[in-house]
Amino acid sequence: SRGRRGACAVDDGVDWPDGELCHEERPLLWLGQPSQELGASDAEGAAAADVARPGRGLPRGAILRAALLASIAVGACGLAAVGLEGAGFSWISAPSRVESKTALTLWCDQPYTPPASWPWQPRLGGENLQVKVLSYNLQWWSLFASRGGLDGSAGKLIASAGLPQPFDLMAFQECQDPWRVLGDAGLSNQYVAVQGSLGLCVAFQTESWLNLASGEALIGEDLPQQHYGKRMAQWLRLQHRQTGKVVFFVNHHGPLAVGSGGICGGRATAHNLLRTITANAAEGDPVVLLGDFNAGAGSETVQELEKSFYRVFTGDVYGGVDNIFSNLPFSQEQRNLGTGGSDHGALAAVL
Repeated sequence: SRGRRGACAVDDGVDWPDGELCHEERPLLWLGQPSQELGASDAEGAAAADVARPGRGLPRGAILRAALLASIAVGACGLAAVGLEGAGFSWISAPSRVESKTALTLWCDQPYTPPASWPWQPRLGGENLQVKVLSYNLQWWSLFASRGGLDGSAGKLIASAGLPQPFDLMAFQECQDPWRVLGDAGLSNQYVAVQGSLGLCVAFQTESWLNLASGEALIGEDLPQQHYGKRMAQWLRLQHRQTGKVVFFVNHHGPLAVGSGGICGGRATAHNLLRTITANAAEGDPVVLLGDFNAGAGSETVQELEKSFYRVFTGDVYGGVDNIFSNLPFSQEQRNLGTGGSDHGALAAVL
């Protein structure tokens, strides 16, 4: 599990910048955190690391070795994580939710001052343009990896919902192969797909749209109890070929546990999304932010985002974690298309 303080764990395969402080970006090992089962309904394609219960079911020698290794790593990081008291050990206990402030700064909880008024008001006027968007958590580990795709059920749902008006832009979460989904829908020759990091994928209709820029950014990180890793936002800045109008399109899969906002909380998660948008969108861009936020209507994440965006549409599973936001003041259509074999409904909107 990853926590806020403790001994630096083994390298997780990420190339950290030179001089990075271990407590700011690297995964940390909690000592003394009881192991907890992960919710099977949200298994996102990764196995959870076991966290031992000190003093329960472990040989004393194993505890001593673990404490010795931890104390060595703590010394290397310059953190006082383990104290020796006589013949016993004083363990650091992880809280059930990481939210208290300490001298250490979490990597995803950086200072941010929201603008007094949202600076990217959409530039409206000129020729009318309808943009049809889709957000769909594919539950890849189950629908595709375990059940073989159910004869292309997700793709068939997309193909059916794309008539008579095709989707302009599509965002997928828990997606490992967008080309397979497009192939199942019979749409491979009509869309460009972009495979992002950490299970994010987007696709746009090539006949109508030109990709001006693209990128991704780290947004948050799961709590230790349901830790699948860090969470990202994937974005495209696209120009409509006929009208020249531009849309800034953001796909996001939020941190667990549901409603928590992850280790940095919902407010910081929302601010990191806003920071990513303001750093990459241009003045006047209509913005569409959508995905599985792992945060419902009553969450701090959603409430903070609603200070800057309209919540266009919300799904009906897991307390409304699937959402479409935009700075456009109206939408012409919102539909829940059904699950297509996933545990999430596919959401469609026309803006």
